[in-house]
Parts: sequence; structure tokens; C-alpha cells
Amino acid sequence: MINPNREQILKVIRRATKARGQGNPDAVRKRLTATRANIVPHRGRPDNKIMKETFIDEAQAAGAQVSCLSALGGVPVTLAGYLQQHGQNGLVRIGSDPLLSAIPWQAESFLTVQSGPATGTDQTGLNLALAGIAETGTVLMASSPQSPAMVNLLPLSHIVLLPASRLVGNYEQTIELIGDNMPRMATYITGPSRTADIEQKLLMGAHGPQRLFILLIDSL
Repeated sequence: MINPNREQILKVIRRATKARGQGNPDAVRKRLTATRANIVPHRGRPDNKIMKETFIDEAQAAGAQVSCLSALGGVPVTLAGYLQQHGQNGLVRIGSDPLLSAIPWQAESFLTVQSGPATGTDQTGLNLALAGIAETGTVLMASSPQSPAMVNLLPLSHIVLLPASRLVGNYEQTIELIGDNMPRMATYITGPSRTADIEQKLLMGAHGPQRLFILLIDSL
């Protein structure tokens, strides 16, 4: 015996399915692809004049260190000084993006640069960010053959090269930036890795790098 309630439900489903099938496919496609931005907090809508300042303030509040450079030429000496300050060696693991290769590494004898995925012995990894988010001082790292994800996650110090032209106000804008070109791994990083799960004591580097150093390049 057929349950009358079940049969009634199935009739409603059949009618709805039939009506949907008779609709205009173009209208349905337009409705599915037309996205609307949700409510964005004021902090995520900074004026372009203060985008850089907002990003720096938020990144530093999250525990990252930020250095503003006018051009790529200033990267080697700045990075060497940073590593020496923290007692690290000059071996730097980098991705193979052409922009990283354009840095005049030979200008600083302290540094030894190697490209490719990071290993467990690397103390420093440097990669190029896809975007910087002013709302929270976050960097978006997108993996690719030229940007191995492990360079961002394994070394003690994570160095991020961020062109000022890649600053955006909020997370929604990074989704638009990625579009249909979704990388294998898209990582949003806000400050160095940390946890306070054990006895409410802050421990740095629990799940990744202990330090995050962002090189913000104005000319790029």
C-alpha cells in the first residue's frame, strides 16, 4: 500500500521538476553565474590611499614583520639583515617564479639561494604572494610548479614577496582574482603559526613557520 503522504510529496517534486525543465535555460544559467558581493565590513573597504597602511597595520598586529622597499634591488640586503638578526644561516629556498629570479641575489654574499620544494632542513623559504588582504593583513599564497606550497610551510622563517599592486581590500576580491584558475592549494596566511591549546600558553611555530616577514615592493 502506497503511503498517501509519500505520494503527495512525490507529486509536488514531479511538478516542480517538470516546471523547472520547461524554463529558459539561458535565464537559469544567468541566475547561477550572477554572484553578488555580501556585506563587507568597513575595514575591508579601505580607500586606495590607505590600502597599504591598513595592510601593514593589520599584518603587524597579527605578528608579522613588514618591510617596505621601493624596488627588487633592496631585497637581498634587507633579507640578509633579517636572517642575521635572528641568527639564521644565509641559505634561502625560493620558488622559481621569474620575478624571484629577477632579484639581484649576487649583491649580497651572505645569501645562498636554491629553488625548488622545501626540505625539512631549510630554515628560510621565500615565495611570491598572489595577493595581500588589507582587511586582516593576510597574504594569499597560490601553489604552482613555480611556487611550491612547502616553501610556505616547512621552513622556520617564511618570507613573502608582495607587490604593492596586488593589495586588495577584502577576501571577496581574492575569490574574484582566482576566478576559474583555482590552484591545487590556496593558502591564506595571517601572521606566523601559533597555538595556545596547551595550558593557554602561546607557542609560535606549532603548525608552520615561527616567523613571517613580508617584503612589500612599491614598484611592482
